[in-house]
Amino acid sequence: MNLTISSRKWATKNNLGKRTKSPKNGRFQVAPPNPNHYTLHPRRTGWFQAQKQVAYRLSRFTGSPFYRVVAAQFFATFFASGLCLVIDKVAAISALSAGLSCIVPTIFVFAVSLRPISPGETGMSQVLRGEAGKFALTTAILAMVFVFVKPLNVVVFFGTFVLLQISQAVIPLLEARRLLKRS
Repeated sequence: MNLTISSRKWATKNNLGKRTKSPKNGRFQVAPPNPNHYTLHPRRTGWFQAQKQVAYRLSRFTGSPFYRVVAAQFFATFFASGLCLVIDKVAAISALSAGLSCIVPTIFVFAVSLRPISPGETGMSQVLRGEAGKFALTTAILAMVFVFVKPLNVVVFFGTFVLLQISQAVIPLLEARRLLKRS
């Protein structure tokens, strides 16, 4: 493949191939680029394949029922803290603290649920590990809130906390009803 001078300079400058002299006619040619040039991982070559990998991982991420629960908890937390901000600053901080004490453990369960299950395993160990970690995180965060957040509106705190705990049961129920209506 014979290239003009400008395209040869561009190809050489961008490391798309090495300039070599052709044994036949003595003109400069650019060797084809290395197929591993556009890679994000040593074993997974190609930009398109990398995009497919990202899309697969995101679909696995957003397809999880925990994703909808976490998203609903975020929206409910910010909605409740926004409403409480109109009333009082302490109430808004209390609602935000309750939201964080509920969302962080749910994100932990979400992360544990995304781990692949090895063949021959039922996955119960991951469920138990996730729930035990969620319980430990919830108690630790609640203890930290009660120790470090001094002007705390307890009614708003527990009201938001209970609302978010109920959302963990209601969101999957609504999703199941939606799927049943679809079929």
